[in-house]
Amino acid sequence: MATDLSEASWNVAYREREDLVPFGSAGLALYAMALKFGYDDLPTIGADAVVDGPDDKGCDVVYLDREQRMAVVAQSYRAITPKQAASDSKAATLRQGISYLLEVNLSAVPERLRASATALRTALLEGEIETVYVWFVHNCPHSANVTKEVDAVEQSVKSVLSARYNDHSVRVFAEEISSETLEKLYTDTSTPILVNESFSLTSDSVLQFEEGDWNCVVIPLQISKLQQWYQKYSTDLFSANVRDFLGVKAGDSNINYQMQKSLAEKPQNFFVYNNGLTILTHRVNVQPSSADEKQQYTVDLYGLSIVNGAQTTGTIGTSKSLPPSNAYVLARFISTDKEELVGDVVRFNNSQNAVTASDFRSTDSHQRRLVEEMKAIPDAEYDGGRRGGVSAAIKRRPKLLPSYSVGQALAAFHGSPAVAYNEKSAIWSRDALYSRYFNDHLTAAHVVFAYSLLRAIENEKNLLRAQEGGPLTETDRAKLTFYRKRGSVFLLAGAAGECLETIVGAPISNKFKVSLGNQMSPDKAIALWKPVVTALSGLHSYLEKALNDGLKNQETVGETLKSFSQLVASLREPYQPFFEPLKNEIEL
Repeated sequence: MATDLSEASWNVAYREREDLVPFGSAGLALYAMALKFGYDDLPTIGADAVVDGPDDKGCDVVYLDREQRMAVVAQSYRAITPKQAASDSKAATLRQGISYLLEVNLSAVPERLRASATALRTALLEGEIETVYVWFVHNCPHSANVTKEVDAVEQSVKSVLSARYNDHSVRVFAEEISSETLEKLYTDTSTPILVNESFSLTSDSVLQFEEGDWNCVVIPLQISKLQQWYQKYSTDLFSANVRDFLGVKAGDSNINYQMQKSLAEKPQNFFVYNNGLTILTHRVNVQPSSADEKQQYTVDLYGLSIVNGAQTTGTIGTSKSLPPSNAYVLARFISTDKEELVGDVVRFNNSQNAVTASDFRSTDSHQRRLVEEMKAIPDAEYDGGRRGGVSAAIKRRPKLLPSYSVGQALAAFHGSPAVAYNEKSAIWSRDALYSRYFNDHLTAAHVVFAYSLLRAIENEKNLLRAQEGGPLTETDRAKLTFYRKRGSVFLLAGAAGECLETIVGAPISNKFKVSLGNQMSPDKAIALWKPVVTALSGLHSYLEKALNDGLKNQETVGETLKSFSQLVASLREPYQPFFEPLKNEIEL
């Protein structure tokens, strides 16, 4: 009897993600990425990464996150009726997909997959990828046969990387992401602390701080105790962390290897070598305890999740030697009942992680102003640079304009589609880029204007993909070929921005002043952009040149956009019916 997992918590939440419907079964892989990595801009990611179709060779999603230095290659399957297990032969097709992505001559790679293969090979050759995740994602129960096939895929990927790219430093993780796995990922995101046992520690030195919403206790923690915890609970210790333990590999460039080396050579100095740990707990209490010679303290804890220090903990936990009892690491234990504060603790204790770059702008005066201004716009929300992270994957906020997508939309519209595509975190982390797009001239109404353009382009691409199984005109097939090229969505957004004066029919001194007013919702704005996008995307062949190198040459991009705008200007009269609805609503 097949197991019915349709009412599993993750599946109930997944069915509410209407924004993933255009991606079909590949939406399940996108959802898994959100749960695993905390992505909250899935429509934009999906528009670029989803490649599924009749000739996808076993790849539904190929996503490159250069800032996280990782790639995700996924085959996705969603059973309509309950099944006992997913097909192991379908999992095995991942090996074929990997071969086409990494080995087969590009001229023989299907057009659907060619841009992804080119981008992945280039990123690997240039050392931009350190980790490759290969997933078979499905909504069926776990299967030993499927796992066996996935394990074989992992070995194939490692062999290909070793043989063709001569690089043993790229980590490969092939996984069966079954319904049970999705449920665990979902539970982990909604329950920050998974280790829910009581612990009692003793310490000679204790610092204790209390505020209205939180309590913090700081002590020197025996490294041997940390090793015991890891060996017992493994990665459950990191349930509130943005990353798991990444392993130890010999080499001067591997921080964990150097950490383990210093631990073996000078364990007593580890306390001053290491930055220390931040640990979330449900409750922490400190009580004086009697001792023969000096005062000691008992620190009672309930529950543990290491927010910052996964690499330290894993390195110690996997050490072959038992650390001496007089070797310590600084640990601070934080307890709070405030869910928002828990999220802040996780975010701000992981500043090394590029996915949180925008969080450090969330208190910026421009972001605070935009948040307030957005409240006046119908059916629109904005978090001001504060990413929703894994919680956003659980329950989508349909009115939310995700921070990273907003940054990318602004960069593309204002003439830098290469920045939008290749440097989405840098928009937030680099002052020069940030101030270029987020400044005193920017209004929430303009954010909606640029963001709705990006969404209109993504919608056209998704619509063409959905119609691919039926009869497509030659024109639409050519458009879809253009859209499959990496960065094409942002390039077209940049082209529309470059053509704004032609669309409006008047000179524009400051593009930041252009909007559709404070009463125009994002959905209505997307509808106004639709005919403009239809017209401009029909001229895609004049943009192709800028995509030849993965949208990396800003000079080529600039020249291409300028030539494109001149072409559109020459076609202004016949294109006027496409521009008119938007033009009539624009405010300068």
